[in-house]
Amino acid sequence: MKKENVGSVKVIPLGGLEQIGMNITAIEYDDSIVVVDCGLSFPEEEMLGIDLIIPDVTYLKENIDKVKAFVNEITKFDTDFDLVSGRYVIDAKSIMGIFSLDLSKPIDLCIHADESGIEEILNVLKPYLV
Repeated sequence: MKKENVGSVKVIPLGGLEQIGMNITAIEYDDSIVVVDCGLSFPEEEMLGIDLIIPDVTYLKENIDKVKAFVNEITKFDTDFDLVSGRYVIDAKSIMGIFSLDLSKPIDLCIHADESGIEEILNVLKPYLV
């Protein structure tokens, strides 16, 4: 059986490596970029006149037409989310866990919430669900 090359996925960490805060990672496939999380940090005492420190988002600004979604929605909810791919179950709020999955295969989202909150969660996540 011949395998077809369907393209490659680029995982681009733009901030947060070796730092507290400023976590931001872009996942690029073909003509789409999904931004996962976007943190910031606060200035040190000696950084007078600076209110916030943000990651370098130059790559995103240069490729703004590829940015299709901004995915940090699940962190707004006080409930657990799992991503299930085959036999792997990963905490959906764990950026490193997400990267351990094969992003070219189907991934199921399991939401551990009571019935009253599920509708709001699904409305917020609707643009990201297939």
